[in-house]
Amino acid sequence: MRFALVGPTNEENLAVGTLTSALRAAGHDAAAIAFDGRGDSVAAAQRTLDARPDAVGLSVAFQAGASGLLDVAAALRDLGFAGHVVAGGQFASLAADTLLRESPALDAVLGGEADESIVRLATALCDGARLLEVPGIVLRLGTEMWRGPQPAKPRDLDALPFPTRETPAPSCAGVPTASLVASRGCRGRCSFCSIAAFGALAEGPARRERSAGNVAREMALLGRERGTRFFVFQDDDFLGGGRAAGLARAAALAAAFADERLPPIAFAIKARPDGIHPDVVEALRRVGLVQVFLGIETASAPGLRAFDRTVTPAQGHAALATLHEAGVFVASNLMLWRPDGTLGDLHENLGLLADFPEQLFNFGRVEPYEGAPLSLRLAR
Repeated sequence: MRFALVGPTNEENLAVGTLTSALRAAGHDAAAIAFDGRGDSVAAAQRTLDARPDAVGLSVAFQAGASGLLDVAAALRDLGFAGHVVAGGQFASLAADTLLRESPALDAVLGGEADESIVRLATALCDGARLLEVPGIVLRLGTEMWRGPQPAKPRDLDALPFPTRETPAPSCAGVPTASLVASRGCRGRCSFCSIAAFGALAEGPARRERSAGNVAREMALLGRERGTRFFVFQDDDFLGGGRAAGLARAAALAAAFADERLPPIAFAIKARPDGIHPDVVEALRRVGLVQVFLGIETASAPGLRAFDRTVTPAQGHAALATLHEAGVFVASNLMLWRPDGTLGDLHENLGLLADFPEQLFNFGRVEPYEGAPLSLRLAR
């Protein structure tokens, strides 16, 4: 069975790379096809057909990019492709019924983390087996949606093959760069976010970590094969806990980097304010931390409660101060506008800007992500 996996590659598509590796490890063939945006749909469909696939998977992780990938599916059908077309990823998983109703070009959606289920699907398509036995699958049968058994999250992330990377290495300031993850899932259940809803689609703990040794081996491999020296960890919550957990993780990474004899490297992480402590930051800085994307979201106490953030304005302020004093570059989202926002919220957020004039913030509003508690409330 030959799969073509289509998705955006502007920041390396780890999902496509991971599933490509999973299919190849199971004895199937797989090709990764870049999709650069909505205007590229017909060209992307032709590139997909040029790979001569038996089946096509669409990486629909982000809500904003879904319509373009559905255009690719429609273009595939217009160009005569009669094979199986399946969508996956966070948004597709949470909006499966809607996508299947609105896109006749789709045959199915694979919900949740699809490392196992895409292999099961490829095998079932090869053998002519019942597709409803594939974990996490959602099928359109007539006018109804049918679901396969609930999938299970991979618990031992070290057992998974490293993502396939066949596009040229991206660069940052001329330095070869790579995205990677050291964990999956998030301990938070923020009301504006759909990560927890995506995690709930499958059995298993919300957050799982790779061992530091496994992470360091991938970094060393990327350094040898692609010259990578800057690593961007795309984990939703890199530190995953309090001060003790952060110190333990930093120590494990330092030891693993030494074991793999990594040259001097730099890396960026994403973190929550309650994971930032001076000694944790210093320990990570010694082994290469240069940038943190910090989840501030709002400096307003009512806003944080409305977002179910389980952190306080004081923790956000302290985290920013700690990172600034350590010389770590910080970027944060600041949602100035929320459905129940007040002028008092705005005043608190402007106060944060005044306290940290050198700080980089992305300003915006709350967006109603599929499956997020806040979105469900707004819909009601």
